[in-house]
Amino acid sequence: MKAVLIILSLFLVVIAAGVWTEVAKQMRKSENDVRFESSDGLWTDGTVNFKGRDFTAVVWSFESYKLLRHKPDVTLVRVTPDQPGHMSGPEWKVPYAPSSGVAKSIITGAKPEQLVEIKKRTDAALEYWRTR
Repeated sequence: MKAVLIILSLFLVVIAAGVWTEVAKQMRKSENDVRFESSDGLWTDGTVNFKGRDFTAVVWSFESYKLLRHKPDVTLVRVTPDQPGHMSGPEWKVPYAPSSGVAKSIITGAKPEQLVEIKKRTDAALEYWRTR
């Protein structure tokens, strides 16, 4: 009976160590999250790496905002300050500006034909940021 309890205890320790390792990995991913706003200060979004929400999703959301709100001249700005050692990837090439503090992020209502245009704009914007 005592041997079974020891084995069970060791098993639980191994499982707990594995869970903690995964939590630590997810926390490190969150350190690299980046927030963005539109240059008019009315839209915001950001990466959430541990959930798989990457820069592509942010650009899609931003291009949706520009199209659906009829704001072709707004630009994307990064409101996360520079973080030496974490600044790889196209999201860090977006110019930094302080947050407006009033931006909202809800963009809904794209029609099917608008989705094609949003996809085209998103692809072009991603290519720009990747090659800049």
